Amino acid sequence: MEKLIDYFFKHWEKKSGLIILAIFIVILFSTFSEPLNIPLLLFTECLCSLIWAITTNRIVFPSRKHTVSIFIKIQESEKNVNIKNLIIKCITEVNRSPKIKKDVRILLRPLNKYSSVEEIKQAASRPFNISNLILFLELQSGNYNSDYVVKIDNHCIIAHTDIEKGYLKLKDTALKIKDELNLRTLGKNWTYVESNSFNDSKKITTNLKDFILYSIGLYLLFIGELDIAIKILRSLYDSNNIITIPKTNSKTVRLTSEQIANSRLANILMNALFVSAINKYYHNNKLKAYETIKECEDLFPRAIQELDRYVFLARIAYECNDIESSQKYTCLLSQLPKGLFFSYVNNGFYSILNNDLESFLFYYTKVFNYKNTEGLNATETIAFLEAEKEANKELDENLINIAEGILMKLFMDASDGNKLLDECITACANDTKYRTIIPLCEKVRNYQKSRSRRIYSKHRRKNKKRK
Repeated sequence: MEKLIDYFFKHWEKKSGLIILAIFIVILFSTFSEPLNIPLLLFTECLCSLIWAITTNRIVFPSRKHTVSIFIKIQESEKNVNIKNLIIKCITEVNRSPKIKKDVRILLRPLNKYSSVEEIKQAASRPFNISNLILFLELQSGNYNSDYVVKIDNHCIIAHTDIEKGYLKLKDTALKIKDELNLRTLGKNWTYVESNSFNDSKKITTNLKDFILYSIGLYLLFIGELDIAIKILRSLYDSNNIITIPKTNSKTVRLTSEQIANSRLANILMNALFVSAINKYYHNNKLKAYETIKECEDLFPRAIQELDRYVFLARIAYECNDIESSQKYTCLLSQLPKGLFFSYVNNGFYSILNNDLESFLFYYTKVFNYKNTEGLNATETIAFLEAEKEANKELDENLINIAEGILMKLFMDASDGNKLLDECITACANDTKYRTIIPLCEKVRNYQKSRSRRIYSKHRRKNKKRK
């Protein structure tokens, strides 16, 4: 009897476990039920079968926002029990992680249910499949040099969307999911040797956790769940394992596979944080947006040093009443190539805040010097000035209108800019307060862009004879 019970528990997850359970129930009813109650027997059999199917994860009910199923292909052997228990322990620890506990549930599905990726893809396309993401692990095992070895030989990710071929677009970066997973697992040792089980257990657990969490993180980014993805990916990022380029004359720098993988994670995480901040900003959650972009700056202080990021930081810092930080980012803008123009525009707005006409004249004279610069667009700046004019009635409306008129004339619709500047000149003509500003308005108003010089110079270069 003890052997039967032991066999039953060992084979509980297999179909043979269900058969043994059914036989046991029939024997139990035959022994204690006189006469045999067939309806009750059938009900008990069905109930126990349902319990068996649920406990072995053959039937899965969605209990969290995202469900991840892990399928394993492995040779049936008593020696593979350790690696199986190791995987179960790893999944349990990941499920308990506070990073995913509320949003993601990971399930180990029956072993060897599918033998190939193609079979899993077919199953994933069925209408009753509730797994948002499927991870497939193929294990090879056997004796090698008088030792028993298990190796995770293949691992892949499958989802409802064709994520393996899909590209993840973050800001200006397009990442191919399959390539990112291959890069993340590059150089990792997936071999478990029985005689070195203590060290290899730690190694396999670390590698498997990393693979599971990274796969989930990429998938969540792919479907637009940025906040959950960022929490997961940040837990994997190691700021101490960043790439440092030595100051040598050597043209080649040797990097470890871990450094390469961590660098790619840093790039993905940095862009994800920035995109998340922008999304929150445009959904009127400016405080959360500011917290997110500050988190990005704290994690990647050097990488944040880009024109669009400093422009965004300066604006959102002001809108969150952090004027000091806004001015700091504006100062940093001036140190970047092509950043001077935006620093002048920002400082011009600070002049409006402080009602400092002398400073306003200085900075918008500098803005006028960019009149022939191509590629500058003042649409968002004008929209920002309009919003501030409506929100803050204490600001000098004439100065805001002059700023809008100058920007509109030089970098947008010249005719609309002229009309606005004409209105400003008329409104301020009798006010001595604006006597130093009106000449700038007239100068911008009378300015006309001319391409004749550029066309002529190109023509001359084209026909110039070589000496």
